[in-house]
Amino acid sequence: MIKGLLAFIGRLSGKEKVLLYGAAAAVFLLGLDQVMLRPIISEIDELDRKTRATETSVRHALALLKHKQKLALEKEEYKEYLKPPGEYKEEMMAIMKLIDDLCRDLDVVSKGVKDIRSKDESVSRIYRMRLTCEGEMRKLLDFMYAVEGSKKLLEIESWTMAPKNEGSKIVSCTMVVARTVILD
Repeated sequence: MIKGLLAFIGRLSGKEKVLLYGAAAAVFLLGLDQVMLRPIISEIDELDRKTRATETSVRHALALLKHKQKLALEKEEYKEYLKPPGEYKEEMMAIMKLIDDLCRDLDVVSKGVKDIRSKDESVSRIYRMRLTCEGEMRKLLDFMYAVEGSKKLLEIESWTMAPKNEGSKIVSCTMVVARTVILD
């Protein structure tokens, strides 16, 4: 068979030999591709897919880690506002003492404080009280500013003012003061 093949090749012209050798080389390369290169290339493609999936997973994990670190920094920043819920009376007494101290410091006369029940929310508790006070308009405004600017997260939710008497410099004020406690 080999002698017959060699005899056949010997009878071919130069162009036919080139075509035969080219066809043989093409068949050889296709066989090499199917046997050796295709499995290697498919393995490389599979590794590339796994690598991209891992990179995506790592990017996602890094984003979550960065977010977690940011939350930890924010928690540290607001640490003084975070606390476990205390006893209701203790919290209200602390707020009342703070309000009384502010009244005394700013020459505002406290006429009475009435407790309004607290409100629990998902991450916070809001303590409310109704405060009745008197003072000069300027001092009352300073008092309101001091309450709103308190580091204890006090907020004036509503207020009304009216002169104590007609023509008087003294103003009566009723306000609802709330304190938000962020639960730890």
